[in-house]
Amino acid sequence: MKKFLVLIVLLVGILFPFASLMTVSDSYAAAFEMLFGTLASHIIMHAVLYAALTLILLFIFRDLPQRKAIPLILLLVPVVAALQEVIQAASASSLRVNDTIFDLVVDSVACGIILSLYAWRAMKKEKPARGDIIHFPWRRR
Repeated sequence: MKKFLVLIVLLVGILFPFASLMTVSDSYAAAFEMLFGTLASHIIMHAVLYAALTLILLFIFRDLPQRKAIPLILLLVPVVAALQEVIQAASASSLRVNDTIFDLVVDSVACGIILSLYAWRAMKKEKPARGDIIHFPWRRR
């Protein structure tokens, strides 16, 4: 149950349009701009959020066969990323296509890096179970 609570909190953090609150308070707007005003901080935040989402999904799907878990994660992360971009565009009442595509690429790359690192680490540790591509060390047997 705790894993789903962590997932829900992360999804709220990803999907809630925090930038839209800048119109409510000047102090909030100043703090938001200070934290996320640069391109580098924006990229880092997207990468960290979607890397965390990928890790949580790996943990949640640990009991699924990898041939089902990995494609499911590779589907869910871009869907969440696209939904976040739609919510962001709707809350700002504008769609900046280049920025949206860039954000989606960053989100997908973060997911891919985590899955690649996880696969590399798991393959070095021990041989995968029959039918699996990589070994999930926390899988219940």
